Amino acid sequence: MLGAIAEVLLSVEVLPDGRLLPAYVGPGLERLLGGPVPPRVDAVTIWSASIHPEDRPAFGGALSDLAAGEPVDMEYRVVGLDNRTRWVRWSAHPRALGDGRLIVDGILSDVTERRLLAVRLASELSAAERAARHDQLTGIANRVRLREVIGRALEAERDGLALLLLDVDRFKGVNDTYGHHVGDQVLVEVARRLSGAVREQDLVGRWGGEEFCVVIDRVRDDATLRRIGDGLRRALAAVPFPTDAGPLRISASFGAARPAATTDVDGLLEEADRALYAAKAGGRNRVVLVGDLDADGAAPPLPP
Repeated sequence: MLGAIAEVLLSVEVLPDGRLLPAYVGPGLERLLGGPVPPRVDAVTIWSASIHPEDRPAFGGALSDLAAGEPVDMEYRVVGLDNRTRWVRWSAHPRALGDGRLIVDGILSDVTERRLLAVRLASELSAAERAARHDQLTGIANRVRLREVIGRALEAERDGLALLLLDVDRFKGVNDTYGHHVGDQVLVEVARRLSGAVREQDLVGRWGGEEFCVVIDRVRDDATLRRIGDGLRRALAAVPFPTDAGPLRISASFGAARPAATTDVDGLLEEADRALYAAKAGGRNRVVLVGDLDADGAAPPLPP
């Protein structure tokens, strides 16, 4: 069975016309090739033919460096006689013979396992980073991700930034009456409806428990912010939620805020939370902006 090998010595003669001839081929090259060198074919020819098409330009550049007297240390792929793709590291040093010819002494090492491990670790790291910034239940952004996005937007002084903080009305009653499984279904559906009702540049996240946050871009004024918030409110309240306990009527209360010139992340969130508290205290299933609040922090009464 053909397996990996640590190192293969390979010396190549470079003729003045650029042709390559094998000067010395150490044992083990056939393992990197995935089979023995065919009869009447020299090792350099079969090796050159095995280089992955995407890596041939880099290999050609390495040959140019060697011809200029520069050493080479690179990694590239070869497609073996067994159709397996392997990664090899090539460390080579040129030495001139004085008559226009060049000898390149090199070592070929199989680094496939290290390369595959690096790819796997990168994939696992990417998945871990995603998990650290996304809510496990709903798949949308979590508090960490939301704070990052809001912070960057404030630092960049992004035009028209606004925040909607919302809380599912009477959610404890859903859990107490139907169980946490149904409660989780409600939260997943809230995330789905909110995500489907915002623009691509906006961000929906779960702030925690039954609270969600929507980061909105390019909001011109309070009237626009109120219209966006009310559209999201209707997206939740207009149609019953499908659950294992049957269709449930679900609504949410919204607090909306826009940053002042000196607002930081915590300040903007506190303002939105203050408006959200007023929305819940003032009747629920409504959108309250910070600018709606009176001196006591209360929202205006709902129309009769």
